[in-house]
Amino acid sequence: MDVCLQRDDNGSLTTSVFRKATHTNQYLSFDSHHPVANKAAVVRTLMHRASTLSSNSVERVAEEKKVLEALRDNGYPSGFIHRYSDNRTPRRTEDDQRLPRTSLTLLYIGGLSEAVRRVLRPLDIKVAFRPLHTLRHQLVRPKEYVLRDQRTGVVYQIPCSGCPKVYTVQSGRTLKHRLSEHRRAIQNGDVAASALAEHTWSTGHRMDLSKAEVVDAQPFVTTRCLLESWHIQRHPHTLNREKGTLPREYTALLD
Repeated sequence: MDVCLQRDDNGSLTTSVFRKATHTNQYLSFDSHHPVANKAAVVRTLMHRASTLSSNSVERVAEEKKVLEALRDNGYPSGFIHRYSDNRTPRRTEDDQRLPRTSLTLLYIGGLSEAVRRVLRPLDIKVAFRPLHTLRHQLVRPKEYVLRDQRTGVVYQIPCSGCPKVYTVQSGRTLKHRLSEHRRAIQNGDVAASALAEHTWSTGHRMDLSKAEVVDAQPFVTTRCLLESWHIQRHPHTLNREKGTLPREYTALLD
């Protein structure tokens, strides 16, 4: 794969990197919203291919020159290219070989995700990142659009029409079904079981169920509860009686 074979006049074979005629030298842009590790992998992969697929030093130097020009065209600084061009595998320490206590995959947000990883590293938690937006998310629509009140596995917020307070809650059922339960609890004055009913009956304010807003969607209940807790603690005027299950390590990121 990717190998160009050429027979020399003496009958020997020379190998180099093959490129199609339509090749455009377009790689992951250095200015793109991706973790540094992904950009470093681009440099290492291209340089490793130049080294392993070139059968002699002449072909290798020529290929490395092409790679260097292509990377610069994609915005890669010379210092970054030089730093990650070394194909030698770094020596692993005992700490590197020890399995982490647990692992966590987070959406990548520049600046914030790196801070989260630094906070979790002393806790022996390995953090990996995945992109926030992908071509699949932008182009693929395998299912028909689901109406707002028919969505399941959501975290939603209900505002009060008489004050800035907001009620945040998650549910695996449809939003329409949950809103009907909230409406019934308010009408019946079920203040013991419903924070919405308690607020309505104690203040005389009206909860605006028609303006219920889905702030997150997640099919897995554990993750959904964490998201619920995140939104509860982020809002300065919450109606919720409890803060939820968000670990305290995340509280520094709420401000």
